[in-house]
Parts: sequence; C-alpha cells; structure tokens
Amino acid sequence: MNQPQSVLAADATPANKVINFPTKYGDVELREDRLLSFPKGLKGLEHWTVFGLAELEGTPFMLMPSINQPEYTLLIADPEVIGFEYAAADKAKALAETGFNAKTTQWVVLVHESRNPKMSAAEEATDDSMFVVANMRAPLLIDTETRMGMQYIFNSEDYPLQYKL
Repeated sequence: MNQPQSVLAADATPANKVINFPTKYGDVELREDRLLSFPKGLKGLEHWTVFGLAELEGTPFMLMPSINQPEYTLLIADPEVIGFEYAAADKAKALAETGFNAKTTQWVVLVHESRNPKMSAAEEATDDSMFVVANMRAPLLIDTETRMGMQYIFNSEDYPLQYKL
C-alpha cells in the first residue's frame, strides 16, 4: 500500500490554534482551522459532527478523531490508495445526490480491525484471527474547500462492508 496523498493533509498555511489531542494511536496536533464538519454525523454516530484529521505516520491511513467524543478516533483511508476503485457512474450519482463537486471532493473510507467470526477461542489467540477491513459501501465525501463532509451509503452489494486489506 502506498502512503496517503490526501488533499486533506496539512498544508503550508500557518496554523491558527493548535489542539493537542490524545488518541489510542498517540497524541496528535490538530489545527482548529482545519477541522471537518459533518452536519448529519455518521451512520449510527449522528451526534459526532466535528472531526480532526491527522496523518498516521508510516501507513496509508489517516486518523479522524471525534471532537464531540474525544475518546474515539476513526481510522480512514483513501480508497484508491488501498487498491479500490468505485465505478465512475456510481461516483457521479453519489456526487449528484449529495451536491458535492467532483473537483473538490475527497473520498475516504472507514477502516477497522475485524475478527473472523467462525474462529474458535484457541484460533483467536493467533495473529491471524485479526485483520483490517474497510467499509466500501459507506464512504465519506469531504469537500476540501468548505471542509464539510457527509457519509454516502451505496445500495449495492458491489461495495463490501468489509473489504479485507
């Protein structure tokens, strides 16, 4: 997997106010002027509406800590960086339905650890029992100019809920 080349990464603009934010991946510095707003929240997390964004050094992933729930940090990735491509027609439909502009929209997906549900307790103790997956069915669309985002849910089996990385 390649390193993230996200347009959401910090730029050369001087930081306004920097927030030191603890995450389970270590402390990160978040610029107040670069926070992301998700007015409708995320599916099942509707009260989480403001997020930070930080690189996770040495990985293709980024951290998206919840400002509303500081004890929770989401792991995200650019789908193309992790080897996944959405159909052009589906991307166009999602952009049309959300009103987002293709030129200023960054697509990212939620990433998490998962267990094989069919493994025995003994098998779960091995390193092979855990793997990393991305939810390709419910990507996050983020306008890089306004820093507004929303989750779009595809109604298609073509996009897995658990795309194994």
